[in-house]
Amino acid sequence: MDIFEFYKTSGIDLEEHNGAKFYAVQPKDACVLLDLLNQQHVIVHSIDVLYKNENGLYGYSTQSPQCISWDLDAANIPEEKRYEVVKQKIQDFDAHSDHENLAFLFSDEQSYKAWKKNHAKF
Repeated sequence: MDIFEFYKTSGIDLEEHNGAKFYAVQPKDACVLLDLLNQQHVIVHSIDVLYKNENGLYGYSTQSPQCISWDLDAANIPEEKRYEVVKQKIQDFDAHSDHENLAFLFSDEQSYKAWKKNHAKF
């Protein structure tokens, strides 16, 4: 499966939640997406953790003064180590969180393109 199809079938369209032109993925799909990105040699720049609010909409946490974002570029994590670092962060975070109210937003060279392609008007 390619990244475009994966997002189309498994992605959470954030336009419906907070107006953003991106997809997010549920924790159960985060490692699958990471594997797809890794197989296609797509570099992940950062990942934001989103929470579902009382209205059922995903966005950044409003209960905590700190949003969770793993900025791999700013942390100077070498590209060849990002896959393992991100996979471990997702697994660690997922093990200690409420799966139903959580989503991951990946920043890479394909995720926005997938959203744009899947929303293109023909």
